[in-house]
Amino acid sequence: LSVLALNFSLNAKTFNVLEFGAKGDGATLDTAAIQGAVDAAAADGGTVLIPRKHTFLVSTLELKGGIDFRLEGTLLISTNQGDYAGDGVITALDAPNLKISGHGKILGQSLAFMTGYDATNEWWLFKEWRPKMFVLTGCTNLVVRDISFGDAPFWGLHMLGCENVLVDHLTVDNRLDVPNVDGIDPDHCRNVEIKNCHLTCGDDGIVIKATRQTNDFGACANIHVHNCVIRTQDAGLKIGTETTSDIQDIVFE
Repeated sequence: LSVLALNFSLNAKTFNVLEFGAKGDGATLDTAAIQGAVDAAAADGGTVLIPRKHTFLVSTLELKGGIDFRLEGTLLISTNQGDYAGDGVITALDAPNLKISGHGKILGQSLAFMTGYDATNEWWLFKEWRPKMFVLTGCTNLVVRDISFGDAPFWGLHMLGCENVLVDHLTVDNRLDVPNVDGIDPDHCRNVEIKNCHLTCGDDGIVIKATRQTNDFGACANIHVHNCVIRTQDAGLKIGTETTSDIQDIVFE
């Protein structure tokens, strides 16, 4: 297995988003160019590189199975709802063997999605629409490692109906006075390990959910959370709030 993995890493192609027309100037919407790199990598197998020293303005990106989405630079999320194809920034649907890695970051521009500050309750009031940072649905053998995101306008890493998941060394740096900015939300997920994460969130740090869905994603089970540091105005660790299926075999330590 180790020899096969080594051969794969040596033969894997790298798809630099700059070579697909991305500007990386923080002002030009680079969604289409980055999506082109993702689609090319999915066809051939390989790594999509978001290079260092660039800031890429993005809206909805749909990642595909079998790729390493390697974030080394910065993604800045668009504040224009018309730029989005859905309610998430980094999305995936039924994408097996997807890896999201690197030492870059995603910036959420949360205050652009707020209407004003409520001084009495000491939090920001949000507009009717705001995107989630991640919506990863039905993914198997998913790895999210080393990246960081912050200033999210809404939920962070939302994983829905995913199985065999590793979240390792994720850093989340959200505002403490923006509501509903969860860190990590395993929702109807099974066989999940979350470790070595540092999370700052205005809402739940890590919350195990089984939300109401039109599809039956099954129970939430066999989830192990350990060696994490969490700072929050709400629950650091939570089970429930939305529970429409069984939740079992959850370990926090």
